[in-house]
Amino acid sequence: MQTQKRAGAGAERFSVIIDGNFYYVDKTKFLRPVFSTQGSVMLFTRPRRFGKTLTLSMFKEFFDVNPENPGDTSRQERLFRGLDVMKDTEFVQKYMGQYPVVFMTLKKVYGESFEWAVQKLAALIVYTASKFRYLLQSPKLSDDEKSQFEIYLNVDKLLEPKNKFKITEFLNFISNALYEHFGHQVILLIDEYDVPLAKAQGKGYHSEMVGFYSQFLDILKTDDVGDGSVFKIVMTGCLKVAKNSIFTGPNNFTANTVLTKDPEFSSLMGFTADETKKFLDKFDLSKYSGLVKENYDGYRFYDQEIFCPWDVCSFISDALEHKNEGTTEDIKALNYWIGSEITSTQAIKSYVGFLSENDNQKLQDLSDARTSQSL
Repeated sequence: MQTQKRAGAGAERFSVIIDGNFYYVDKTKFLRPVFSTQGSVMLFTRPRRFGKTLTLSMFKEFFDVNPENPGDTSRQERLFRGLDVMKDTEFVQKYMGQYPVVFMTLKKVYGESFEWAVQKLAALIVYTASKFRYLLQSPKLSDDEKSQFEIYLNVDKLLEPKNKFKITEFLNFISNALYEHFGHQVILLIDEYDVPLAKAQGKGYHSEMVGFYSQFLDILKTDDVGDGSVFKIVMTGCLKVAKNSIFTGPNNFTANTVLTKDPEFSSLMGFTADETKKFLDKFDLSKYSGLVKENYDGYRFYDQEIFCPWDVCSFISDALEHKNEGTTEDIKALNYWIGSEITSTQAIKSYVGFLSENDNQKLQDLSDARTSQSL
Protein backbone atom coordinates (compact mmCIF):
# COMPACT_ATOMS: atom_id res chain seq x y z
CA MET A 1 0.00 0.00 0.00
CA GLN A 2 1.37 3.42 -0.99
CA THR A 3 1.93 5.76 1.94
CA GLN A 4 0.43 9.24 1.96
CA LYS A 5 2.61 11.92 0.41
CA ARG A 6 3.97 14.63 2.66
CA ALA A 7 3.98 18.36 2.03
CA GLY A 8 6.99 20.47 2.82
CA ALA A 9 8.68 23.75 2.01
CA GLY A 10 12.35 24.52 1.56
CA ALA A 11 13.73 21.16 0.41
CA GLU A 12 16.39 21.80 -2.23
CA ARG A 13 17.62 18.28 -2.93
CA PHE A 14 15.67 16.09 -5.30
CA SER A 15 16.69 12.87 -3.52
CA VAL A 16 15.49 14.25 -0.16
CA ILE A 17 12.07 15.00 -1.64
CA ILE A 18 11.71 11.58 -3.27
CA ASP A 19 13.20 9.51 -0.44
CA GLY A 20 11.27 11.55 2.14
CA ASN A 21 8.01 10.87 0.27
CA PHE A 22 7.34 14.56 -0.17
CA TYR A 23 5.03 15.70 -2.95
CA TYR A 24 7.08 16.55 -6.04
CA VAL A 25 5.77 18.80 -8.80
CA ASP A 26 7.15 16.84 -11.75
CA LYS A 27 9.52 18.89 -13.91
CA THR A 28 11.39 15.94 -15.42
CA LYS A 29 9.82 16.48 -18.83
CA PHE A 30 12.32 19.32 -19.26
CA LEU A 31 15.33 17.01 -19.16
CA ARG A 32 15.21 16.24 -22.88
CA PRO A 33 14.83 19.82 -24.19
CA VAL A 34 17.52 21.18 -21.86
CA PHE A 35 20.09 18.52 -22.60
CA SER A 36 19.46 17.40 -26.15
CA THR A 37 18.26 20.37 -28.17
CA GLN A 38 19.76 23.57 -26.78
CA GLY A 39 23.12 25.34 -26.63
CA SER A 40 26.02 23.73 -24.81
CA VAL A 41 26.09 26.58 -22.23
CA MET A 42 22.68 27.47 -20.77
CA LEU A 43 21.71 30.05 -18.15
CA PHE A 44 18.32 30.09 -16.43
CA THR A 45 17.47 33.13 -14.30
CA ARG A 46 14.50 33.11 -11.94
CA PRO A 47 13.55 34.94 -8.71
CA ARG A 48 14.59 33.70 -5.28
CA ARG A 49 12.81 30.67 -3.86
CA PHE A 50 11.71 29.41 -7.25
CA GLY A 51 13.42 26.01 -7.15
CA LYS A 52 16.65 26.75 -9.00
CA THR A 53 18.76 24.55 -6.74
CA LEU A 54 16.14 21.79 -6.78
CA THR A 55 16.06 21.84 -10.57
CA LEU A 56 19.82 21.39 -10.86
CA SER A 57 19.73 18.72 -8.15
CA MET A 58 17.18 16.81 -10.23
CA PHE A 59 19.42 17.14 -13.29
CA LYS A 60 22.37 15.80 -11.30
CA GLU A 61 20.51 12.79 -9.98
CA PHE A 62 19.32 11.82 -13.44
CA PHE A 63 22.66 12.00 -15.25
CA ASP A 64 25.24 11.22 -12.58
CA VAL A 65 27.29 8.09 -13.24
CA ASN A 66 27.90 5.55 -10.49
CA PRO A 67 31.70 5.74 -9.99
CA GLU A 68 31.86 2.29 -8.38
CA ASN A 69 29.83 0.63 -11.11
CA PRO A 70 29.47 2.74 -14.28
CA GLY A 71 26.39 1.65 -16.16
CA ASP A 72 24.42 0.89 -13.00
CA THR A 73 21.26 3.01 -13.07
CA SER A 74 19.43 1.42 -10.13
CA ARG A 75 19.55 4.66 -8.13
CA GLN A 76 17.97 6.63 -10.98
CA GLU A 77 15.36 3.94 -11.57
CA ARG A 78 14.31 4.24 -7.94
CA LEU A 79 14.33 8.02 -7.75
CA PHE A 80 12.60 8.66 -11.08
CA ARG A 81 10.10 5.80 -10.97
CA GLY A 82 6.69 7.00 -12.17
CA LEU A 83 7.91 10.45 -13.26
CA ASP A 84 7.36 11.93 -16.72
CA VAL A 85 10.88 11.39 -18.05
CA MET A 86 10.63 7.61 -17.67
CA LYS A 87 8.04 7.59 -20.46
CA ASP A 88 10.77 8.77 -22.84
CA THR A 89 12.46 5.40 -23.19
CA GLU A 90 14.90 6.47 -25.90
CA PHE A 91 16.19 9.44 -23.88
CA VAL A 92 16.41 7.43 -20.67
CA GLN A 93 18.44 4.64 -22.27
CA LYS A 94 20.85 7.09 -23.86
CA TYR A 95 21.40 9.57 -21.03
CA MET A 96 20.33 8.28 -17.61
CA GLY A 97 23.31 7.59 -15.33
CA GLN A 98 25.80 8.05 -18.16
CA TYR A 99 27.66 11.27 -17.27
CA PRO A 100 30.04 12.37 -14.50
CA VAL A 101 28.41 15.47 -13.01
CA VAL A 102 30.03 18.38 -11.16
CA PHE A 103 27.44 20.34 -9.18
CA MET A 104 28.42 23.56 -7.36
CA THR A 105 26.11 26.02 -5.66
CA LEU A 106 27.72 29.43 -5.16
CA LYS A 107 25.08 30.94 -2.90
CA LYS A 108 27.51 31.12 0.05
CA VAL A 109 30.52 32.46 -1.86
CA TYR A 110 30.69 35.95 -0.38
CA GLY A 111 32.17 37.82 2.56
CA GLU A 112 33.01 41.21 3.98
CA SER A 113 36.04 41.45 1.69
CA PHE A 114 37.40 40.03 -1.55
CA GLU A 115 39.85 37.84 0.38
CA TRP A 116 37.03 36.44 2.48
CA ALA A 117 35.00 35.59 -0.63
CA VAL A 118 38.01 33.82 -2.19
CA GLN A 119 38.37 31.73 0.96
CA LYS A 120 34.70 30.75 0.70
CA LEU A 121 35.21 29.71 -2.93
CA ALA A 122 38.30 27.70 -2.01
CA ALA A 123 36.36 25.88 0.71
CA LEU A 124 33.58 25.09 -1.76
CA ILE A 125 36.11 23.73 -4.26
CA VAL A 126 37.60 21.42 -1.61
CA TYR A 127 34.11 20.23 -0.67
CA THR A 128 33.30 19.57 -4.33
CA ALA A 129 36.62 17.87 -5.10
CA SER A 130 36.22 15.55 -2.12
CA LYS A 131 33.30 13.89 -3.88
CA PHE A 132 35.74 12.70 -6.54
CA ARG A 133 38.47 11.44 -4.22
CA TYR A 134 38.41 8.13 -6.09
CA LEU A 135 40.36 9.90 -8.86
CA LEU A 136 43.48 9.50 -6.72
CA GLN A 137 43.31 5.77 -7.49
CA SER A 138 42.53 6.19 -11.17
CA PRO A 139 44.89 4.30 -13.52
CA LYS A 140 43.97 6.85 -16.23
CA LEU A 141 45.45 9.87 -14.42
CA SER A 142 49.17 10.59 -14.29
CA ASP A 143 51.09 11.01 -11.03
CA ASP A 144 51.38 14.73 -11.76
CA GLU A 145 47.62 15.05 -12.21
CA LYS A 146 47.04 13.23 -8.93
CA SER A 147 49.46 15.57 -7.19
CA GLN A 148 47.57 18.52 -8.60
CA PHE A 149 44.28 17.00 -7.47
CA GLU A 150 45.56 16.59 -3.91
CA ILE A 151 45.92 20.37 -3.70
CA TYR A 152 42.19 20.68 -4.41
CA LEU A 153 41.52 18.44 -1.41
CA ASN A 154 43.23 20.72 1.11
CA VAL A 155 41.98 24.27 1.64
CA ASP A 156 45.21 25.43 3.31
CA LYS A 157 47.30 24.24 0.35
CA LEU A 158 44.86 25.75 -2.11
CA LEU A 159 45.08 29.16 -0.43
CA GLU A 160 48.88 29.22 -0.41
CA PRO A 161 50.11 32.12 -2.58
CA LYS A 162 51.82 29.76 -5.04
CA ASN A 163 48.60 27.75 -5.53
CA LYS A 164 45.91 30.45 -5.42
CA PHE A 165 45.72 30.65 -9.20
CA LYS A 166 44.58 27.02 -9.18
CA ILE A 167 41.25 28.15 -7.74
CA THR A 168 40.39 29.71 -11.09
CA GLU A 169 41.47 26.54 -12.91
CA PHE A 170 39.35 24.09 -10.91
CA LEU A 171 36.48 23.61 -13.35
CA ASN A 172 38.84 22.95 -16.23
CA PHE A 173 40.97 20.58 -14.13
CA ILE A 174 38.15 18.49 -12.68
CA SER A 175 36.37 18.26 -16.04
CA ASN A 176 39.49 16.99 -17.79
CA ALA A 177 40.29 14.56 -14.95
CA LEU A 178 36.79 13.08 -14.96
CA TYR A 179 36.82 12.83 -18.74
CA GLU A 180 40.11 10.93 -18.64
CA HIS A 181 38.89 8.60 -15.91
CA PHE A 182 35.50 7.72 -17.36
CA GLY A 183 36.18 8.29 -21.04
CA HIS A 184 32.89 10.17 -21.11
CA GLN A 185 32.04 13.86 -21.28
CA VAL A 186 31.20 15.82 -18.14
CA ILE A 187 28.14 17.87 -17.18
CA LEU A 188 28.75 21.04 -15.13
CA LEU A 189 25.90 22.44 -13.03
CA ILE A 190 26.56 25.86 -11.46
CA ASP A 191 23.86 27.14 -9.13
CA GLU A 192 23.37 30.80 -8.10
CA TYR A 193 26.28 31.93 -10.27
CA ASP A 194 25.46 35.63 -9.68
CA VAL A 195 25.61 35.63 -5.87
CA PRO A 196 29.39 36.26 -5.64
CA LEU A 197 29.04 39.26 -7.96
CA ALA A 198 25.90 40.71 -6.37
CA LYS A 199 27.35 40.39 -2.87
CA ALA A 200 30.67 41.91 -4.05
CA GLN A 201 28.75 44.88 -5.42
CA GLY A 202 27.09 45.41 -2.05
CA LYS A 203 30.37 45.13 -0.13
CA GLY A 204 32.49 47.28 -2.43
CA TYR A 205 34.86 44.76 -4.01
CA HIS A 206 33.01 44.15 -7.28
CA SER A 207 35.88 45.12 -9.61
CA GLU A 208 38.25 42.65 -7.91
CA MET A 209 35.66 39.89 -7.97
CA VAL A 210 34.78 40.34 -11.65
CA GLY A 211 38.34 39.75 -12.82
CA PHE A 212 38.92 36.76 -10.55
CA TYR A 213 35.47 35.25 -11.08
CA SER A 214 35.68 35.62 -14.86
CA GLN A 215 38.82 33.49 -14.79
CA PHE A 216 37.03 30.90 -12.63
CA LEU A 217 34.31 30.67 -15.28
CA ASP A 218 36.73 30.67 -18.22
CA ILE A 219 35.49 27.21 -19.06
CA LEU A 220 32.36 28.87 -20.47
CA LYS A 221 34.46 30.36 -23.23
CA THR A 222 36.41 27.32 -24.38
CA ASP A 223 35.71 26.24 -27.92
CA ASP A 224 35.32 22.58 -27.04
CA VAL A 225 32.24 22.76 -24.77
CA GLY A 226 29.98 20.19 -26.34
CA ASP A 227 32.84 18.56 -28.26
CA GLY A 228 35.68 18.15 -25.75
CA SER A 229 35.67 17.06 -22.11
CA VAL A 230 32.46 18.98 -21.27
CA PHE A 231 29.12 17.95 -22.74
CA LYS A 232 26.92 20.61 -21.17
CA ILE A 233 27.05 23.53 -18.74
CA VAL A 234 23.82 24.63 -17.06
CA MET A 235 23.80 27.65 -14.74
CA THR A 236 21.15 29.33 -12.62
CA GLY A 237 20.89 32.74 -11.00
CA CYS A 238 18.54 35.60 -10.23
CA LEU A 239 19.97 38.04 -12.78
CA LYS A 240 21.80 37.89 -16.09
CA VAL A 241 24.73 40.21 -15.58
CA ALA A 242 25.73 42.16 -18.68
CA LYS A 243 28.47 44.71 -17.86
CA ASN A 244 31.36 42.38 -17.18
CA SER A 245 33.34 39.89 -19.23
CA ILE A 246 31.80 36.70 -17.84
CA PHE A 247 29.46 36.16 -20.78
CA THR A 248 31.74 37.59 -23.43
CA GLY A 249 32.50 34.91 -25.97
CA PRO A 250 30.96 31.69 -24.59
CA ASN A 251 30.53 29.08 -27.28
CA ASN A 252 26.89 28.37 -28.18
CA PHE A 253 25.49 30.26 -25.17
CA THR A 254 21.74 30.38 -24.48
CA ALA A 255 20.06 32.48 -21.77
CA ASN A 256 16.50 31.98 -20.59
CA THR A 257 15.28 34.74 -18.28
CA VAL A 258 11.92 35.88 -16.91
CA LEU A 259 11.84 38.23 -19.91
CA THR A 260 12.46 35.58 -22.58
CA LYS A 261 9.64 35.38 -25.10
CA ASP A 262 9.77 31.64 -25.66
CA PRO A 263 7.26 29.13 -24.24
CA GLU A 264 9.63 26.15 -24.11
CA PHE A 265 11.00 26.78 -20.60
CA SER A 266 8.51 29.28 -19.17
CA SER A 267 7.28 26.73 -16.60
CA LEU A 268 10.59 24.98 -15.87
CA MET A 269 10.71 26.65 -12.43
CA GLY A 270 7.69 27.74 -10.46
CA PHE A 271 4.23 26.15 -10.41
CA THR A 272 1.69 26.61 -13.18
CA ALA A 273 -1.98 27.11 -12.30
CA ASP A 274 -2.68 23.46 -13.15
CA GLU A 275 0.26 22.20 -11.09
CA THR A 276 -0.87 24.31 -8.13
CA LYS A 277 -4.43 22.98 -8.40
CA LYS A 278 -3.21 19.36 -8.46
CA PHE A 279 -1.00 20.06 -5.45
CA LEU A 280 -3.94 21.44 -3.47
CA ASP A 281 -6.21 18.60 -4.61
CA LYS A 282 -3.65 16.03 -3.46
CA PHE A 283 -4.06 17.25 0.12
CA ASP A 284 -7.81 17.94 -0.04
CA LEU A 285 -7.27 21.68 0.00
CA SER A 286 -9.00 22.54 -3.28
CA LYS A 287 -11.47 24.79 -1.46
CA TYR A 288 -8.57 27.21 -0.95
CA SER A 289 -7.69 27.47 -4.65
CA GLY A 290 -9.15 30.95 -4.91
CA LEU A 291 -7.28 32.14 -1.84
CA VAL A 292 -3.99 30.78 -3.16
CA LYS A 293 -4.53 32.28 -6.60
CA GLU A 294 -5.42 35.68 -5.16
CA ASN A 295 -2.25 35.82 -3.08
CA TYR A 296 0.47 33.75 -4.76
CA ASP A 297 0.19 33.91 -8.55
CA GLY A 298 2.03 37.21 -8.89
CA TYR A 299 4.22 36.15 -11.81
CA ARG A 300 3.87 35.66 -15.54
CA PHE A 301 6.72 34.13 -17.50
CA TYR A 302 5.85 34.72 -21.15
CA ASP A 303 2.71 32.61 -21.71
CA GLN A 304 2.43 31.06 -18.25
CA GLU A 305 0.73 32.26 -15.07
CA ILE A 306 3.24 31.15 -12.44
CA PHE A 307 2.86 30.65 -8.69
CA CYS A 308 5.82 31.01 -6.36
CA PRO A 309 6.72 27.48 -5.09
CA TRP A 310 7.85 28.77 -1.71
CA ASP A 311 4.50 30.45 -1.08
CA VAL A 312 2.42 27.49 -2.26
CA CYS A 313 4.42 24.89 -0.32
CA SER A 314 4.43 27.04 2.80
CA PHE A 315 0.68 27.63 2.58
CA ILE A 316 -0.08 23.92 2.16
CA SER A 317 2.22 22.96 5.04
CA ASP A 318 0.54 25.49 7.34
CA ALA A 319 -2.95 24.48 6.19
CA LEU A 320 -2.26 20.80 6.88
CA GLU A 321 -0.97 21.66 10.34
CA HIS A 322 -4.19 23.54 11.08
CA LYS A 323 -6.27 20.61 9.76
CA ASN A 324 -4.39 18.18 11.98
CA GLU A 325 -4.95 20.46 14.99
CA GLY A 326 -8.62 21.04 14.14
CA THR A 327 -8.13 24.77 13.66
CA THR A 328 -9.09 25.13 9.98
CA GLU A 329 -10.74 28.46 10.77
CA ASP A 330 -7.21 29.85 11.21
CA ILE A 331 -6.07 28.94 7.70
CA LYS A 332 -4.95 32.16 6.06
CA ALA A 333 -2.80 33.25 3.11
CA LEU A 334 0.19 34.54 5.02
CA ASN A 335 3.03 36.66 3.70
CA TYR A 336 5.92 34.19 3.65
CA TRP A 337 8.31 36.87 2.40
CA ILE A 338 8.30 39.01 5.54
CA GLY A 339 11.84 40.20 6.10
CA SER A 340 12.93 39.38 2.57
CA GLU A 341 10.98 41.70 0.26
CA ILE A 342 13.07 44.77 1.08
CA THR A 343 16.32 42.84 0.93
CA SER A 344 15.44 41.35 -2.45
CA THR A 345 14.34 44.67 -3.88
CA GLN A 346 17.49 46.41 -2.67
CA ALA A 347 19.64 43.65 -4.16
CA ILE A 348 18.03 44.20 -7.54
CA LYS A 349 18.32 47.97 -7.31
CA SER A 350 21.98 47.81 -6.29
CA TYR A 351 22.81 45.63 -9.27
CA VAL A 352 20.71 47.09 -12.07
CA GLY A 353 23.69 49.16 -13.17
CA PHE A 354 25.15 45.98 -14.59
CA LEU A 355 22.13 45.25 -16.79
CA SER A 356 20.96 46.72 -20.06
CA GLU A 357 18.79 49.84 -19.85
CA ASN A 358 15.80 47.98 -21.28
CA ASP A 359 16.14 45.13 -18.79
CA ASN A 360 16.60 47.65 -15.95
CA GLN A 361 13.15 49.07 -16.57
CA LYS A 362 11.50 45.68 -16.91
CA LEU A 363 13.07 44.43 -13.70
CA GLN A 364 12.08 47.64 -11.90
CA ASP A 365 8.49 47.12 -13.06
CA LEU A 366 8.58 43.54 -11.80
CA SER A 367 10.06 44.62 -8.48
CA ASP A 368 7.46 47.37 -8.01
CA ALA A 369 4.63 44.98 -8.88
CA ARG A 370 5.87 42.31 -6.48
CA THR A 371 6.41 44.81 -3.65
CA SER A 372 2.98 46.41 -4.05
CA GLN A 373 1.35 42.97 -4.12
CA SER A 374 2.89 41.99 -0.80
CA LEU A 375 1.92 45.18 1.02
